[in-house]
Amino acid sequence: MNTEILFFVLFCGLPIIGVGIIAFSYTQRISQFQEVLANGIETTAVVVRKYGHYRIVIEYRDYAGNMYRRDFEVLPSEYHRFSQGDAISIFYSTRRPHIFAFKETIEQARAAAQSRREPPAS
Repeated sequence: MNTEILFFVLFCGLPIIGVGIIAFSYTQRISQFQEVLANGIETTAVVVRKYGHYRIVIEYRDYAGNMYRRDFEVLPSEYHRFSQGDAISIFYSTRRPHIFAFKETIEQARAAAQSRREPPAS
């Protein structure tokens, strides 16, 4: 009986939990991006550090002058594009200033939304 429970937990339970964690993380990222898209303010961040496997650290200030330091993983192309000391345009959420998105990503999302709203040319 104990081996059956162990088998179930290892081969059924853990993968289900893993998929749930991944789905939750993905949903949270989408929600945060939508928040920045709806309530974002543009500012300039500075790349403070690059390290590890495609990780960068940026700093920026919100409208009240509070400093935020974010450490996150980026795609290899973005990792190689940035250098320490570079200024990056970002948007951060006015509701939760620690949430941000790159300006380019926000502009692409807004352009896509705009193109869906426009009727096709005759």
